[in-house]
Amino acid sequence: MEPLTSRVQRIVATTRPPDLPLLEPMARTARPAIGPAPGQLPIRRIFNILSRRRWLILAMMLLGGGVMTIIGLMLSPTYTATTQIIVNRPAEGSNGPAAVSQAFDEVAIDTHLAVLSSGAHLRRVAAALRLAHEDEVSVSGGPQSWSHRIGDEVGAAWAALTQPFRRSVKDLSADAAESALTQQLKRSVSISQERHSRVLAVVATDSDPRRAAEIANTVAQVYIEDVTQRKRADAEQLVVWLAKRVPEMKQDVARAEQELQAYRLLHGAAVDGTPDITGQQIAQLARQLALARSDFAAAQQRLAHVRELRQKAAPTAALAEALGSATLAELARREAAPAIAGQALQPEQRREEHAATEQAIDQAVSQTEAEGRILQAQAISIEEQLKSLKAAASETAASLSGLRALERQAAAVTQLYDTLLSRQQHANEQVQLVQPDVSVVSSAWPPERPSSLHPAFLIPPGVMVFGIIGVLLAIGIDRLDHTLRGADEAREALAVPCLGEVPKVEPRQAKRIEHLLQYQPMSAYARAIRSLLITVLPRGLGKCASKIILISSALPREGKTTLARSLALSAARLRLRVLLIDLGEQAGSVERKPGISGRTGAASVDIVDVLSCGRPIADAVERIAGLDVDYIPPPRPGGNLLHFLASPQDPHWVDRFREAYDFVVIDGPAAIDRLEASFLANAVDQVLLVVRSASTGREMAQNALRLVDGDAGLGLDGTPRAASVLTWVEG
Repeated sequence: MEPLTSRVQRIVATTRPPDLPLLEPMARTARPAIGPAPGQLPIRRIFNILSRRRWLILAMMLLGGGVMTIIGLMLSPTYTATTQIIVNRPAEGSNGPAAVSQAFDEVAIDTHLAVLSSGAHLRRVAAALRLAHEDEVSVSGGPQSWSHRIGDEVGAAWAALTQPFRRSVKDLSADAAESALTQQLKRSVSISQERHSRVLAVVATDSDPRRAAEIANTVAQVYIEDVTQRKRADAEQLVVWLAKRVPEMKQDVARAEQELQAYRLLHGAAVDGTPDITGQQIAQLARQLALARSDFAAAQQRLAHVRELRQKAAPTAALAEALGSATLAELARREAAPAIAGQALQPEQRREEHAATEQAIDQAVSQTEAEGRILQAQAISIEEQLKSLKAAASETAASLSGLRALERQAAAVTQLYDTLLSRQQHANEQVQLVQPDVSVVSSAWPPERPSSLHPAFLIPPGVMVFGIIGVLLAIGIDRLDHTLRGADEAREALAVPCLGEVPKVEPRQAKRIEHLLQYQPMSAYARAIRSLLITVLPRGLGKCASKIILISSALPREGKTTLARSLALSAARLRLRVLLIDLGEQAGSVERKPGISGRTGAASVDIVDVLSCGRPIADAVERIAGLDVDYIPPPRPGGNLLHFLASPQDPHWVDRFREAYDFVVIDGPAAIDRLEASFLANAVDQVLLVVRSASTGREMAQNALRLVDGDAGLGLDGTPRAASVLTWVEG
């Protein structure tokens, strides 16, 4: 606003006379903004946008319905056929634990799924289909309904149009055609597991139901044949290998038996139980050796005890007891008999008995020593026998260990030979009767109904999607359009009341607007003018009984002149004293203004001269014949209207019009082009800013309003001082 005000002051300074006082800036009271913040759209405005651009949205919805209809007619219906395959559990895996069996099933199912979905398998299926149908490579259908026939015709026409740019399938080589069919099978065939079971589903989709069933069955059959051939080939390969291996193993068995018999004969290990007899003999000799060593130790201990007693001069009885000699025991009793009887022995007798005792002791010791030597020799002999038996036992054990090793080797070779014989028999049977790991549970049949949606079901989503696109497009266009198109938008953008919306009139009607108002009172334009007139008419008594309004616009050709004349003519029909002042142009005549014709009288005095010199207003007023409206033409080109309005010498010149007229309409100049509108706004009771719908920009209207809004608030009769009116509103 500040740059615009500065610009106004500069223009006034350059055009005012030297004696004109300086122009003070007009006080503007800040007006609170009305409506949402910038960038937001209220619900009501959105509804207005959608209502205003309903034809665009409807056209988009019709376009969506048409596009979906064409697409539905061009698309052929698709049919889905399903073949079920079960994975057989191997017999050798059924006796294992449940967890191991389940893990084996999962691995086997995953393997079958991977192989069924592989490109190599689908290529074999494509080859099988080409062999079954030599003349048919691509999938074709035969729709019978009228929609299908139309779609077929459209597809044929499109194929004919694009035929020069495409390469025919017949012109392709066999490998290229097979590759194309393989790619088509990858898109139309899906393999999946039925829940958590061992059943696999082969699902084929095609535009021909019979073709879909044929593809699903062919995928399953080709896979079963491949599995059968692989198992048969493995069995034949095993039979060939066993045919070579069994004779070799038979020779190995004969060689092992021969070596075992030769070892038995060579080492004499034919009698069983020999190691047990030798062990018994060794155990018996070990016991005898222990007894001999024990007796020898006891004899040595007696001799040592006897020597100790003799050194101590022990009595004969003790020696007899230690040696265990009966002779010494008798001698000891004879020696003790005289002492018991109380008789004393003669010395000679004592010497004889002592000599006999010593001799007996020596004999007993010698005998004991001889027994010890015999026991020692016996122990040595037993040890030698025991060593020889142990050596013989070691040799026997070594020969028997070799024999056992040969026996185990012969048994292992014999068992392997028997296993190979059984496998050879099983392989021969498997070659004759191969059982594949998978089998067909349910074959596919041509479906009766298509699995794809009917083309009619595509129309509602298409209409909805294109309708949403139309709504977004309408809102986007409105966001890019900065013009004002409705009363709500004008009220939000200008922050002043919008008193009405004046419909658009044809140029021929605008030239004779009085006929439209008089002879078509129920037209939309006439009703809008009457409603606006009721709003702006003066209310009350005295000074408030008359009212002066200024009608201005941002730019020329926005309908302000037609609106001013329409208000004046409508007010005159209410028998009010009406004055129409034309200040829109500084040159021109009323005949060139639309809606006014046939004036009477000729004004020779300019309105500026009348007001500045204090002359009667009647000198500048002309009477329009037949309309009861007084008219003041535009000032002369040489008149200085701006100088008069800016001069403070006669600030109450508008009171002269109130005294003479009930309703004064000033057709003011455009606010942006001429500065007189700003000064006129401060003098009148109410300012109507004309905004041309879908033409006047928001910023342009806001700038114009800042120039003509005058003092904010209400007028003398309680109506808003500044308001807007929309013109050229599309019905």
